[in-house]
Amino acid sequence: WPKTTWVRCWDIQCDMARVHLGRNSYDWSRLDRWFDKAESIGAKTVYVIHGTPAFNGDPSTPHNAGWMPAGANSVPKNLDVFNEFVHALCSRYKGRLHAIEVGNEAANLLDFWNPITKASMETLVKMHKRAYKTAKSIDPSITVVANCILPRKSSGGVRKAQPFIDAMQAAGWPCDAVSCHIYPLPETPDAHGGGANYPEFKRDYDLVKEAVKKAGGPYKTCWVTEFSIDLLKPRLGDSKAQNIIRKIREKHKGLVFYYAWDRSDLGGLFVG
Repeated sequence: WPKTTWVRCWDIQCDMARVHLGRNSYDWSRLDRWFDKAESIGAKTVYVIHGTPAFNGDPSTPHNAGWMPAGANSVPKNLDVFNEFVHALCSRYKGRLHAIEVGNEAANLLDFWNPITKASMETLVKMHKRAYKTAKSIDPSITVVANCILPRKSSGGVRKAQPFIDAMQAAGWPCDAVSCHIYPLPETPDAHGGGANYPEFKRDYDLVKEAVKKAGGPYKTCWVTEFSIDLLKPRLGDSKAQNIIRKIREKHKGLVFYYAWDRSDLGGLFVG
């Protein structure tokens, strides 16, 4: 299996809501172990700055993402608190942290950002501006990746993310790269979902690139920060899964992060 060159820290209980306990109070223990494991395989790292801590949000904000803490999808009350976390994160892992991704599916899914409105998108973009300035002041080499856009129709597609794109355009795109998550739906009832062939992958990728290009954003640097095969369906056979991933590796020049459930052999990092 090809060497894993990058790993993305998300959905392993190292989110901001769990690490940032209060003003000037953090629990880095689990994240420290994640960085150690990433370095042990020689991989570069990207940390997703997402998940509003309860003390800086609204724990009563509803969501169906049971793996996330209560209120993790609420809009932060105080952006200074958010920025304090960015400063602490980038300072602690300077030289070990190679990229930050500001937000996770926040322009498309209420489970990660509630409400999704023009005003809340403007707040999300302010978070991008603060994170960009702070991260670069600590380590200019850090790549700042924008909140991911979901091209799949079941999540509202690029159209639903347009207010976020518009707000980023108005702010001058405070990021180095944009991102998307690709989980295409099956084209026919018996087809495998989750990006089971390269044309589906390219279709969704191009939808995001074209929208960002139209808005004057950095469309040439578009990361696929989540991609998987049959994410919510029975596992696709290993040989077919690897053939699909190999095809993407052959044809796609940019970064693609494979989202693997319980698959450490595919490069997933687990911390106890």
